[in-house]
Amino acid sequence: HTNPDTIHGTLLSIHCTMSRTKPSSKQNDHQPAYHEPLASGSGDLDIEIDEKCWDMWDRVLKRMQKRKAPVNLSNLLLYREIPDPLRGKLWALLVADQETKRTQELYNDCLNKEIPARITDLISIDIQRTFPGHDMFKEEDGLGQSSLYRISKAYAGYDEEVGYQQGMSFIGAVLLLHMPEEEAFEVLVKIMYEYGIRELYRAEMKALRIKFYQLERLVKELHPDLSSHLKKEQIETQMFASQWFLTLFASKFPLRFVYRVMDLFLCEGLDFLLRISFALLKDNRGSLLAGSFEDILAFFRVHLPKKYNDASLNRLLQMVEGIQITGRLLLRYEKDYAITVLVPSLPPVQKSVSLPIKTTLKKEESMTGEHQQLREKIKLLEEELGKKTEQLEEKQRELDKEKENAQHLTITLKQTQDLLSIKIDQSTLLQEQILSLDSSLRASLDAVLLEKDREALERKLFEKEIERLMAEVQQLHLRPSHEESQKEYVRQQVFQVCRLLSNLTEHSQQPSPELERAITSLNSILSSGYLTTDSEEEAEVKTGGRSNLISHDNSKGLSTGSPLQSWFRFIRYNSPR
Repeated sequence: HTNPDTIHGTLLSIHCTMSRTKPSSKQNDHQPAYHEPLASGSGDLDIEIDEKCWDMWDRVLKRMQKRKAPVNLSNLLLYREIPDPLRGKLWALLVADQETKRTQELYNDCLNKEIPARITDLISIDIQRTFPGHDMFKEEDGLGQSSLYRISKAYAGYDEEVGYQQGMSFIGAVLLLHMPEEEAFEVLVKIMYEYGIRELYRAEMKALRIKFYQLERLVKELHPDLSSHLKKEQIETQMFASQWFLTLFASKFPLRFVYRVMDLFLCEGLDFLLRISFALLKDNRGSLLAGSFEDILAFFRVHLPKKYNDASLNRLLQMVEGIQITGRLLLRYEKDYAITVLVPSLPPVQKSVSLPIKTTLKKEESMTGEHQQLREKIKLLEEELGKKTEQLEEKQRELDKEKENAQHLTITLKQTQDLLSIKIDQSTLLQEQILSLDSSLRASLDAVLLEKDREALERKLFEKEIERLMAEVQQLHLRPSHEESQKEYVRQQVFQVCRLLSNLTEHSQQPSPELERAITSLNSILSSGYLTTDSEEEAEVKTGGRSNLISHDNSKGLSTGSPLQSWFRFIRYNSPR
């Protein structure tokens, strides 16, 4: 293990060491060590995202805005990549306070602070070799480099103890590709402080060396053959993993790989870096076992970053999901590191108290185990609470849908009621019209009935008058008298009867029995010749005989002519001879 005082120099010289190593005689054209390393900030980002995926992530972000992050967010990020335009929003929601005004003021204050010239010089040098493969940062003093310089300087002003260290610019560049300066500064501060990256950059880098030791122990226990081979070839973890942890894989790997790592790192925390580092070693175990010192260093520097495209990256992330590293196990490794690495490196005076330290550490480990059990129980309860919350939200959505349906039904009912009211008004108006028409019809019917009653009364009066006149005519006819005055009187009476008969038969279709008798009697009188004149007799002789002046048809009444016409003929032909 490298002395803490020289670890910064060791990390800075790694690139030079790898570039100076000569190829082994075992290398051939099929080995990737001859290829140029991938420029940081490069990589294909043109990934097709279907519409359903967009909609799903849009719903997730809306839930997160309401402080309701889904319980399975890690699984979503593993299997359903978030569209790149939505990434910045996801990262900000995972770590930021959403207090824009406070962030702006803090950023301006830190940016305007005076910081040592050595730090600004280091920043200026570092940003020129950050993401040379990306158009945003290629131009010297361009928009990208200027923004990166400002947030790096602002962080140095904010964290006076750590200041700016080489490698921080890569994290800042990743953030600037997805959000404005002020927001990128805020997320950078949260990553450094709340996610523990700041501890990796501290002067002695104790936290970083602990991560190296934990990774070594995982490889030793799960893949002892690989651990032995790396030890045999004198490959130390810091030679390849320092940039992984300090830059969040951004210094060597393609951007899509870096973005996916940032997604899950912000979701799960620092331990995710340990899991994916172990997954990389496990996935490339065969290549590493087959290589020498130079081959392995070249593999880490050149070939490994280029290996993970779309399909292989998804496969690697699924492998990460299957790697379960408990907090208790990592804590045990940390205690072992303190005993086996830190204590032997202490001065003699400090070694004399190493036994009590070991005893204390063991007690602490026992207590920590209990705490870990409690933490796991709390995690289970939180997961259960998350599931219940999701179920409650699902019920709330169903309730909201039912409310919408109820509102729709209420509107429909109101429309139906209005339509029914209109129909009722129309029905009422129609009933009024029917009543009015009924009244009119009744009035018309009453008028018709009155008219019929009047006609019937007149008919009765006519019939009574005819009966009276016929009775008088019959009495005069029966008297044995041949006086002309009597006949004239009878003629006048017969004339009156004929006139009345004419009035009655004009509107009558069927004569009454009384009218039938009157007609028969009148025909009998006229046929008897009692009132016949000499001229009529002559006419009868000429025409061949006497005939009834009035004939009767039972179905049609008087059809020979009206009584008045018969009477006029009677007067014309029965005048005195």
